[in-house]
Amino acid sequence: MAKYRDEGVKLKRSSTSIAMVALLITTLTAAAGLAQNKTPHSRAEAEQLFHSAVNQLPIHVAKEIPVNFPIPSYPNNVVQSNFANSKKGHPTAAASIITKDQPQQVFQWYQDTCTKNAWTVKTPTPQAMSMMTKGLQFYLLTAKKENQQIQVVCTAYKKTSGTLVSISWSKSK
Repeated sequence: MAKYRDEGVKLKRSSTSIAMVALLITTLTAAAGLAQNKTPHSRAEAEQLFHSAVNQLPIHVAKEIPVNFPIPSYPNNVVQSNFANSKKGHPTAAASIITKDQPQQVFQWYQDTCTKNAWTVKTPTPQAMSMMTKGLQFYLLTAKKENQQIQVVCTAYKKTSGTLVSISWSKSK
């Protein structure tokens, strides 16, 4: 799951839950290595410890975003994607996408896609965004549709000179 640096933006409860799961995964991965008195010496060994820990959690983790995810995945110049969803309890999911396209272009695509798919979209005012981002390329939208809510964050990603997209989704009962 992609790292998310909080730039002063208050996260919704569902986003916080996914962030907590990511922290839990990291902790369990480290704990699995310590419990076995083992420090991973290779990437393969670290991945094996990680997957062992993840398999014990009530979440599903994948490298691809499922086709039935409530919002389509950005389709252009994608370098990497990740996905996690809850298997028990309150339905939540998170996805991250790294693309070579610029944040404003990716954000506009998500804004248009949400609107076309009958989501009620809200974005912060330009003044609020300016205060939150302090000059960074950072775009945020929240959207609701029936009993579902999503949050999409697009930020500049230096490694690809493109965009890191973070999507959180939750469904209320």
